Amino acid sequence: MVVESSENKQWDKYPTLKIIVTCYQLLIVAVMAAVGSCFVVGIGFITSENGFSAWLIAISIVGGSVTLITLYVVIEGIKLFVNITNDLHQIKNKIVDKSD
Repeated sequence: MVVESSENKQWDKYPTLKIIVTCYQLLIVAVMAAVGSCFVVGIGFITSENGFSAWLIAISIVGGSVTLITLYVVIEGIKLFVNITNDLHQIKNKIVDKSD
């Protein structure tokens, strides 16, 4: 999920956004690890009678899914912003070149 090398040229103008996207990607990995560990702990508590394991498993699946989707949407929004900016820059350069 790291920014691909073919996209590096368009990210050269926005190094801060590239760092933010990378941090969000690392955060996605951390959330996946946390959800996985909560799920494993919930499976470990499955023998308990108090229902704690069912809640832990349900909360980890639902909360983890919502968090992962939200983080992924933020990453794609930043990438879309960069793409729109680069496209507008190319269009502006074509218009300026034609008028000269």
